[in-house]
Amino acid sequence: MEETLRKDTMADRLQRFLPGRGFLPVNLHAEGMSLYYRTDEGIATLVWIIGDQALTLLDAGQYRAQGETIRSMFLENGMQTIHTLTLFLSSDIKKARVVGDGTPFWIVDEAYGRLVIYENQPEEFAGLKSMIEQNLHFGADIRNENGAQKSGVYAEQTVHPIKKARYSTGYNGTGTLPTGITRWVNFITFALVAINVIVFFFEQKFYEPMISGGANSWTRVTEDRQIYRLITCMFLHSDNEHIIGNMMTLLFVGSALEERMGHIRYTITYMLSGLIASLSSCFYHMKIGENAYSIGASGAVYGVLGALAFLMFVNRDKRDNSTMIRLIIFGAYMVFRVIEDSGSNIDNAAHIGGFAAGTLFAFFFWLFRKNRRSRYQSRA
Repeated sequence: MEETLRKDTMADRLQRFLPGRGFLPVNLHAEGMSLYYRTDEGIATLVWIIGDQALTLLDAGQYRAQGETIRSMFLENGMQTIHTLTLFLSSDIKKARVVGDGTPFWIVDEAYGRLVIYENQPEEFAGLKSMIEQNLHFGADIRNENGAQKSGVYAEQTVHPIKKARYSTGYNGTGTLPTGITRWVNFITFALVAINVIVFFFEQKFYEPMISGGANSWTRVTEDRQIYRLITCMFLHSDNEHIIGNMMTLLFVGSALEERMGHIRYTITYMLSGLIASLSSCFYHMKIGENAYSIGASGAVYGVLGALAFLMFVNRDKRDNSTMIRLIIFGAYMVFRVIEDSGSNIDNAAHIGGFAAGTLFAFFFWLFRKNRRSRYQSRA
């Protein structure tokens, strides 16, 4: 009776899934480990599965030694290229990360229903990602934040597969954040909105000195060397409509970008886009000979919009329909504002400069990450 009620584990599911994808098993003669391989014209694709029990007895040196033995076995059999992915089936995230460091690996934590993929790891491998996420989503034990198992709750209601890179240092635009993390993941966006609102509050009492002392002006920047104006102008707004429009756009579009880029890259993109937007405004007004003063976060916000548009285009994640709709709506709104206000006091030079800068920064970050992953996989 006990055997019939035993829960179907991820190892059991992988044992059925991999042969269906053309993988063949290899007997490693090791408890808690299994290896599957598939070959195609001199290319070997290996999936090395290490369970929790085996991981407990394994250190980084032993792991590397066994990995080299496995690799040598296939090289000796005429394979020219070998792609390997290690699946650690364990809730000991720290131990798995230490052991697997320097090699392609994922961590499958069934206890908390999550798939952990760090930013320097392959995002997809032989169709495994979607299979693991789906099975974790519907088959994981439900546990609270202290690790105690819950009962009478469906997995899809409380626990979701995650990619750690989404809320640390990478961006990919897939997956769903678990309960308890969502409210913290976009704290840079919330902080930027809060700073702008606080500054606007003080503007109500000290409007003239703050605007005259912090607004962007090419004459003040070039002739008086008041370089700080290129930054301070990003946090000043003229009226309620001005700040509400910018902050609502930043809140909805910026939060989506921060999830994809990570906090550091997102902050760099926002601030440098705003800086380049200010420089664009200076150059434009200097060229036409107009001594204009400009304020507002819209240059940086346009940078966020450009970066998110680029990442959505290169990733083409069709499952992320909500963000795509959000991007289209705000993109159309901001383009409409540029056209509608083309003859007014709107600083379109800053908008265009910010959008171009954000797109360019997103491209550089994406290219850097892509090249680093390629080097990493080639070395592995």
